[in-house]
Amino acid sequence: MDQKHLNPDSLPDSNEGTELPVGGSALPIGQVAEAEVAQAAVLEAEKVQAIETQEEKEPNALPSLLAWMLAIIMCGSLLSLLVWQTGIARALAEQRLTAVTPAYTAPEDLDESALAAMPVYSPTEIPGEIARDPHAHTDGNKTYRAKAVEYTVAEGDNVTFISEQFGIEPITILYNNYNVLNDQMDFLKVGDVLTIAPTDGIWYKWRNKDTIESVASKFGTTPDEIKLFPGNDIDLSNPKVAPGTYVMIPGGSREIIEQALPVLAGVAGGSTVGIPAGPNVCSSSSGYLGTGSFIWPSATHFISGNMFGPGHNGIDIGAGEGSPIFASDGGTVVYSGWLEPGYGYMVEIAHGNGFYTIYEHLISYPDVSPCQRINQGQVIGYTGNTGNSFGAHIHFGILTAAGPVNPGYYLP
Repeated sequence: MDQKHLNPDSLPDSNEGTELPVGGSALPIGQVAEAEVAQAAVLEAEKVQAIETQEEKEPNALPSLLAWMLAIIMCGSLLSLLVWQTGIARALAEQRLTAVTPAYTAPEDLDESALAAMPVYSPTEIPGEIARDPHAHTDGNKTYRAKAVEYTVAEGDNVTFISEQFGIEPITILYNNYNVLNDQMDFLKVGDVLTIAPTDGIWYKWRNKDTIESVASKFGTTPDEIKLFPGNDIDLSNPKVAPGTYVMIPGGSREIIEQALPVLAGVAGGSTVGIPAGPNVCSSSSGYLGTGSFIWPSATHFISGNMFGPGHNGIDIGAGEGSPIFASDGGTVVYSGWLEPGYGYMVEIAHGNGFYTIYEHLISYPDVSPCQRINQGQVIGYTGNTGNSFGAHIHFGILTAAGPVNPGYYLP
């Protein structure tokens, strides 16, 4: 078989990726076929690379198109809502339910006389909303106590101050401390141990024959007040109390035994007693009349301790130790000196019109003598802290043969 030679002019150009042997040498037919396959593969590879490069330069536009379509739909919805808002609001207002006033309909078999006796039904207006400020926690009642506690009296204390500390009335302290105070606020002493009830009333020790009904009647309250007080821990299904148990009697009370006040010998009544004869006593007031009105016995006009009330027959006027004490009205000195129990140095003046004034806890022996006639505003002594007293003050009282009266009603 004759061998054929390739014409160099018939081979692919060098720009198409095929190189010819140097000098244009002739190649066998098999090698030419291989060269053509290789050239086709190179062209195919270049075409794929060109397509990928084009895709990188021109990304797929489908996601962007979807995003634009979604944005257009949302804008259209908002625009429609704005356009139809007025109509929607009007339609909702027309469909709003109106308040229905309930009406009572009597049954056919109802007795008319019974219906006539019923009150007329009148529905109250219900507020549309209830508003309150947000509060993250609930504050408990810090003053609540279920049981009694003990309190030791300190310097400067008085019954009124102690009662305010514990949120009870002064008389409740008297009710539950007769063995200490003998129903007198001025008998309070430093170091005394007081029983402080959990609320106003009587802190009571149950006895063998006691019943809830009898105890409630004794202290002027109701059985329910005793049974329902939380600290009593009474079983409502079987309301019994064991003897020896301390029970709170809310709202309970008892009679306060008032201390008899001294007046002229032979004049007695109510909460007064005749002054016994002695060197500090004047047996007769000689009928010397005062002005019929009263002034403050001190330059200061404020209450520093106990007010007038059960167990306290006068007012405690705040005054500095050693400051002068003035006669509240003119009259005759019927007592001047030390007096027990608890008065300390004291002056009592009879005003000739059925009234007496007393001035207690003077710093020392008074400046006036028994039976001495004095005028309104005259100095009778100086403020002190003698007798049952916590700090310098004037215990000032106004009394009659029928008993003490509130000085606040008479002082200007």
